[in-house]
Amino acid sequence: MGSRIENWIYSSPKEENKQLRQENKQLHELKEENRQLREEIASLKTTVSAVVARGIGAKKDTSSSNHNDNKNRKPGRKNGHEGRRRRKPKHIDA
Repeated sequence: MGSRIENWIYSSPKEENKQLRQENKQLHELKEENRQLREEIASLKTTVSAVVARGIGAKKDTSSSNHNDNKNRKPGRKNGHEGRRRRKPKHIDA
């Protein structure tokens, strides 16, 4: 059948020891990879939470109550903003 128990029964102690070392090495590598991935996930979680926290108030409120900003403005041009420089032509050549 090839199951692990049958391999254990029919294998020599040297082969079994070699196989156990390989499994232990794989286990150690997987534990290390798991630790690195957990650290990466933790750092990504903190990054995402910081971005979300900054983005909560970032959108401009476009409700109708905020469109009344111009009602406190004085009519006319601002001082220092003269307007256009070129005069209107007296006669237009068509």
